[in-house]
Amino acid sequence: MDQANLPRALVKELRFSVVCGLIIGLLCVQTVSSRSSCDLRTHFPCRTTPSICIELSQVRDGRTDCPDGSDEECPDGMHRCTCGLPRCIERNKV
Repeated sequence: MDQANLPRALVKELRFSVVCGLIIGLLCVQTVSSRSSCDLRTHFPCRTTPSICIELSQVRDGRTDCPDGSDEECPDGMHRCTCGLPRCIERNKV
């Protein structure tokens, strides 16, 4: 498969331990688009549907807006606290 046939995919070279999406020879093809029509200063692109853009105020607000729920996920190193309003707190404070 030629990289030119993957217009909306992010193609990365693999060394040895990286595994994602589909492996073709020494290429790893991630199914999440590397391009989004969202203005990242004001909007959040949904992970599996980057053509869907939601306002930053809707990210981690306790209501799922992205079809995949990616707008409600906590960043790495954070824990999702569901007591009261859902919010993300540092794992070392749990």
